[in-house]
Amino acid sequence: MASRPAPAAEATVDLRRLSPRDARRLLDIVLTLARHGLLVVAQRGPILVLRPRRQAPRAAAVALRRSFTDLGPTFVKLGQLIASSPGLFPEVVSTEFRRLLDRLPAEPTPRVRRVIERELGAQLHELFSSFDDVPLAAASIAQVHAATLHDGTRVAVKIRRPRLEARIERDLRLMRLLAVVLQHAGTLGELANPVAIVEDLATTLRSELDFRNEAAWMTDFARNLASFGDNRRVVVPVPVETMVSPRVLVMTFVDGTPIDDLEALATRDHDLEDVLRVSVRAWVEAALIHGMFHGDVHAGNLFVTPDGGVAFLDFGIVGHLDLHTRSVLKDLLPAVLVEGDYERAVRAVFELGAVRKPAEELVGAAEDLERLVTPLLTSRLSDISYGEILGQVLQVSTRYSVRLPRELVLVVKQLLYFERYAKQLAPDYQILADPSILTYLLGQGDPLDESSAPVVRARPRTRPLERPGGGLAVERITDTTFTWAYDDRGPELTRLYEKAKRSQWNATADVDWSIEVDPLDSGGLADFLPMIASDAFDAFDEGERAEAAYQFNAWITSQFLHGEQGALLATSKLVRQVPDVDAKFYGATQVMDEARHVEVYARYLREKLELTYPVNPNLAQLLEMIVADPRWDITYLGMQIIVEGLALAAFGLIHQFSSEPLIKSITRYVMADEARHVAFGTLSLQGVYDDLTATERREREDFVVEAAWLMRDRFLAHEVWERLGIPDGDGLADSIRTPMLQLFQRVLFAKITPNLNKIGLLSPPLRERLVGIGAIGAGD
Repeated sequence: MASRPAPAAEATVDLRRLSPRDARRLLDIVLTLARHGLLVVAQRGPILVLRPRRQAPRAAAVALRRSFTDLGPTFVKLGQLIASSPGLFPEVVSTEFRRLLDRLPAEPTPRVRRVIERELGAQLHELFSSFDDVPLAAASIAQVHAATLHDGTRVAVKIRRPRLEARIERDLRLMRLLAVVLQHAGTLGELANPVAIVEDLATTLRSELDFRNEAAWMTDFARNLASFGDNRRVVVPVPVETMVSPRVLVMTFVDGTPIDDLEALATRDHDLEDVLRVSVRAWVEAALIHGMFHGDVHAGNLFVTPDGGVAFLDFGIVGHLDLHTRSVLKDLLPAVLVEGDYERAVRAVFELGAVRKPAEELVGAAEDLERLVTPLLTSRLSDISYGEILGQVLQVSTRYSVRLPRELVLVVKQLLYFERYAKQLAPDYQILADPSILTYLLGQGDPLDESSAPVVRARPRTRPLERPGGGLAVERITDTTFTWAYDDRGPELTRLYEKAKRSQWNATADVDWSIEVDPLDSGGLADFLPMIASDAFDAFDEGERAEAAYQFNAWITSQFLHGEQGALLATSKLVRQVPDVDAKFYGATQVMDEARHVEVYARYLREKLELTYPVNPNLAQLLEMIVADPRWDITYLGMQIIVEGLALAAFGLIHQFSSEPLIKSITRYVMADEARHVAFGTLSLQGVYDDLTATERREREDFVVEAAWLMRDRFLAHEVWERLGIPDGDGLADSIRTPMLQLFQRVLFAKITPNLNKIGLLSPPLRERLVGIGAIGAGD
């Protein structure tokens, strides 16, 4: 026998506990929802019995939208809030509620004129030389009219609908009551979180009702943008000082086209990807540099101006991020998007106080986040379903009791808007992989102090190998250690070992080698060419620039190949030297990983780019030092902390900026391995330096500085300059100071500070020396 469906949850409301006006309004709300098929209502004396009706999601969304329209401004604003949060609600709901963003019925003209005259204290003809009675827009809270001042200035006049405050406060009280009922509804409860929505709405509405707030925020936003980056193409209306009151706001008129009006934009000769980039850059700068951002960038508030600029309109909703939150976000986003360091990202969320689980949950949360984000890193922007992804985010959030601050939710909502515009205007544009956006996330590099250059130790004894392709033998003397304690295994390294076994991949079978690669397509790396700083590069034609990008691509991939062979040899050395069995176990999996990396990069260079560069002298010297040093902890320090850490960051940048699908796929696999390798190094070295003598610690610090110095200038690619025929004196010294190369360096060394700190080696003198050579920033 088929089981009967569970009865719908019922709730009761005692009308006697409400004021007469509240009771009448509640009855009006309930009957409206019932009329559209959302509730079953029974009145038993002064008690209302409410039972949600079960409907298909589409039917429920339509019924909600119709109910909100009938119930007036507060409910329309609630619907607009849902429509303005793409991805945070099921698509069927946000899509249906977008109809509430369209023009609403306007207030009668005489009423509008009376509000203006009362608020500004003068007759309309005294205030304006002309006033258009037909509104440009009519929304739930206000409507906007065009007018002209007596000095000829075109202005927009925003008027708040009359008698709103009392109605809104009453509706908010009743909304909270109904939200509790809807929270437990079958279909409706699955569509959204009504209680949280109402609380967000109340916060938003109370600040939005006073236009003096909007005028102040508009002025601050424009002043902030003017004080920092190049935002000449960003337009913000200017309030007319003597024409601002709680209910009326007069501001300069801005002409333009909504950013999602593709039909209208198609008739104009705009570079739409560039327009999008300008708008995102300004918004991200406002949020992460200045701490105040536009909180509602739906298409009605973001215009493309006739000259290809971007206008931000309607500052009724803004968000504020304090310095601590901005700092955490600057750490969190690169950790996920560039470095693939999910544990660091989760730790950043924990630091915000948004997770109410104990710190031991961090590893599980990091693994969940990795499973969530990995599909993002392999998909085209146009193929990503944010509704599905954010649904997964909510599942993970619930599991770890995440409570995101309202301001962070507001940030996510705006980024989702920009992602939607990107899909429409420039499907291949990846917002958070844009170098100019990452500059705001990571900051510029610090000036370099060349006088701080260390004296790098002499290279170990080497001899060339007489064999096809050449080779090198490095003299070394090391111990091989045995341990007879096989059960004394640490839980963290054991867990890492288990993860490594599960994550093995096959470079032949799992990589799609059928993908065609055009060697002359820079794949998004053109902005990182150090040759950009040379005068000769300015004279290069398109073909010569493509050749330069090809040479740089082959060079940097070749250095990855050589570094992976160094890691292969260093890790095999570690397996022999480390005293504990858990480190030997994990080290054995890394040996296999590094062999696979050498295999995959060698094949890519051989079959796809058909060009391999020799090892860079700086990299060669560091690898020789690492494999020759007899101290096992120096091998860890040099390979796992310095080389692997830098490689992980470099791979993250390649993965984000490159548009070439094969190298992105390869890099994703390699990054997952490298993240484990860096964790292996930090786990193995924790506590090792606690008992060293001052002399021994100084030796390790000297080694760190030497290694960082050797790696600092490695990406200038001297060898490529030589092959292209550009003299070193033609801008090579300036390359390291170009914004993109400074950004590159900053990202490369981003992991050094926290990992040195984890292993207890980052003393104040060492930090100062690393700042001096430009390896880390003064604030890192």
